[in-house]
Amino acid sequence: MNNKNFKLITTDDFIIYLNFLIILMKMELDKYHYYLLQIDDKINKINLTKENNANISPNDYNDYNDKFRSVSHYILNLVGDDTKGAMSYKRFRRTLEKNAVALSLNADPLDKKIIKLLDYFNTIRNWGLHIPESLLNAHLISTKKEFNQEPRGIILTHLNPIGIAEYNYYEGKYLLDLYDENKIFYKKSIEVFHQMKKDYSNMIGKHIKIEKVTNAIKRFEIIKNNEISLKMQMKTYKSVDF
Repeated sequence: MNNKNFKLITTDDFIIYLNFLIILMKMELDKYHYYLLQIDDKINKINLTKENNANISPNDYNDYNDKFRSVSHYILNLVGDDTKGAMSYKRFRRTLEKNAVALSLNADPLDKKIIKLLDYFNTIRNWGLHIPESLLNAHLISTKKEFNQEPRGIILTHLNPIGIAEYNYYEGKYLLDLYDENKIFYKKSIEVFHQMKKDYSNMIGKHIKIEKVTNAIKRFEIIKNNEISLKMQMKTYKSVDF
């Protein structure tokens, strides 16, 4: 049995797939909102504005940047991943549109704004989730601007030891820019999430409701879902019965 892929064949398959996508997306959006509140609180506490541009510690910036990068990368995959075997809303919509008539699924056409958003998420995902060679070209350009020298010459005359720039402080603009950038991304993510919920409501014929179910303790064994998924990808998982 091939467990690497979840095949969308029946109406129930489509509903189960989108149900899981919505759960994952909601969990990430909640974290995203929490991080936005955290950084907003930090900006207000230090009275940071574009005018006063108070300095911030590198640790503060890196802490927020790492949080946003983690959750945004997950959302980029959930929405825009178009690689074979990936679970994403973009791939779901394509398959839904191909099978909606045959399965009598109520699937409204996406408006142009959502189509553009899905393409946007795909482009950013493809650029952001690998290290593009253009990053080196950008580094050389910024080095030339900063030192007003040919960057290749600087590097080739300082081969050893390799210098890594460190800073005692960052300009506050870094934190403001991080906040603004992620507010925009969060808003785009919410728009896609609304479309997911609309699709789900259309398929089940009812208005979607999302409720949080509180449990006392999350058992460590739950993390084994990731281990099972990895074994499925490596075709080493056995004796599974859906």
